[in-house]
Amino acid sequence: MELAACTKEVSPSHPNQRLSVGSGLGLVNEGQTLRSLADGRGFHIGVAVQARYLKEDDYKELLIAQCNTITPENEMAFDVIHPDLDQYNFTPADTIAAFAQGNNVSLRGRSLVWEQQLPMWLTQGSFSKEELKQILHDHIYSVMGHYQGQVYAWDVVNEAIDTDGLFKNTIWLDGIGLEYIALSFRWAHEADPNALLFYNDSWGKNMDKKFMAVAVLAEGLLKQNVPINGVGIQVNTSIDNPPNPQELSNIINRINALGLKVHITEIDVDINGGHGESTLKQQALIYYQVVNACLTAANCDTLMVGGLTDKYSQQPELAPFLFDKDGNPKPSYYAILSSLSQ
Repeated sequence: MELAACTKEVSPSHPNQRLSVGSGLGLVNEGQTLRSLADGRGFHIGVAVQARYLKEDDYKELLIAQCNTITPENEMAFDVIHPDLDQYNFTPADTIAAFAQGNNVSLRGRSLVWEQQLPMWLTQGSFSKEELKQILHDHIYSVMGHYQGQVYAWDVVNEAIDTDGLFKNTIWLDGIGLEYIALSFRWAHEADPNALLFYNDSWGKNMDKKFMAVAVLAEGLLKQNVPINGVGIQVNTSIDNPPNPQELSNIINRINALGLKVHITEIDVDINGGHGESTLKQQALIYYQVVNACLTAANCDTLMVGGLTDKYSQQPELAPFLFDKDGNPKPSYYAILSSLSQ
């Protein structure tokens, strides 16, 4: 499918003006935004944010206009929110939660249990199996308890499976055993019975073996009556190595067959320094295909972009998001807008 050129008639300070895209993607009507279209079809669309970004009025205006959902970039990471054994730091994440509540935006929580972003007191400590279980239990209860009723969905266990389909050797697997996954979900459900609970992992090119293992894990948890509601999929990719949209659809359908939801928990598409029309079209096409794979599935109702503007990308030269560093919408923005409007 060839992506037609996108024509924009919008300034960053007026995100609700008329937007249009070429015939390859359809036409977007005046006044439509990602948020308005997503709200109209009961779909969650949003971005990852940092608390410090919310100090900027232009950023907040654009965020509120375009997103009905946000998730913290790092503020809920274990090492940030739990810096010492008996100490929690909720302040940064509270800033994001307060913004969400104040602007009628849903909040999605992430990475309660992960092998990365762990504090030194944990990674360099010497803990028995029972002590590690207690640490994990207390962390889940404390974090989810603090945000009970504010977060609609959590990534409970993150990236536990490698590309070969085998479980990663992590502090949790090595110290507790494979039961840590089921325990984490059970504790999470006890901490907030109303929150949706997800296993989350990253997907890219040729991920069949990995996500077959993810599906087997999810099916096994269901057979054990473990309270899991869905699978989160991260699509961190680039125009140089585009994923196969049919493979993604197959994965989503495989999860749907288990009766579970799918959330696209993170998507970013690097353009590796190129900013020409052809490069931006390639980026837009990947976004369009991923969004369509989600929208056409019965069980996929959430899509989170890795960030709002390229200004706040960890590597701005990769320009992976929907708005450029000045807040101007890119072809990728119009591609998603068009997809949501169909």
